[in-house]
Amino acid sequence: MGRPLFLLLCAISALRPETEPLQEKNGAEAQFRALEKRLLDADSVSVEIDIETSFNSQPPNQLKLNAVWQRDNKLKYSIDVAVGAATVTQTAVSDGKQLRVTGEDKPVRKATRADLFRIMSGSLSRAGAVATIPIVIEGDRPNQPFDERYKVSGFELGKKAITGDRETQEIFYIVEFLGGKAKGTLWIDLATGLPVKRAFVLTAKNEVTKYLETISKLRFNDKLDPKMFDLPPKDE
Repeated sequence: MGRPLFLLLCAISALRPETEPLQEKNGAEAQFRALEKRLLDADSVSVEIDIETSFNSQPPNQLKLNAVWQRDNKLKYSIDVAVGAATVTQTAVSDGKQLRVTGEDKPVRKATRADLFRIMSGSLSRAGAVATIPIVIEGDRPNQPFDERYKVSGFELGKKAITGDRETQEIFYIVEFLGGKAKGTLWIDLATGLPVKRAFVLTAKNEVTKYLETISKLRFNDKLDPKMFDLPPKDE
């Protein structure tokens, strides 16, 4: 064997151990992007999510999200927030043109943002249920697309695990949102490719917020009753 060929084979052999982490990272991102594509390509998305949040060393809060949205920007949305022994519920309904938000105060109406379906699906895929609250309830940053609002990076595969009664794959990643960077873990059902659970640790301005989401009843392309998106003719 000539020396140049020998040196080339040695160089290739030395590089082989470096390829495994790269393949793992690419595999993690591929699974994440495949889930995001399913959310963005659907005609409708329905989901129910239980959320536990804790801020610094304070006791955790419990939230529950029920939402359905369609490609024509129609939406029905409800978030329950446990406050002590009471529960505060905020709702939103869009008929595709107008969004009506209700909560503790009187109902508020505003124009439905033109990208409501896309930003709901994209925000859910990257930053979970909590990310949808400022979009729907507060109308935050209406002209910012989700891929700028929630930047993701650092994908890595974790372990396979049993989550509830499902065999899942851990995916680690980083997402920028709410003025900080969050380390996220997403558990994807190996049989369906759908998310089962998500955890975040968000650090922003020297404060730490933890989120734990249990995702159930995520469905695509259900046949929905059009009347569920009807708005009352006026508010008193």
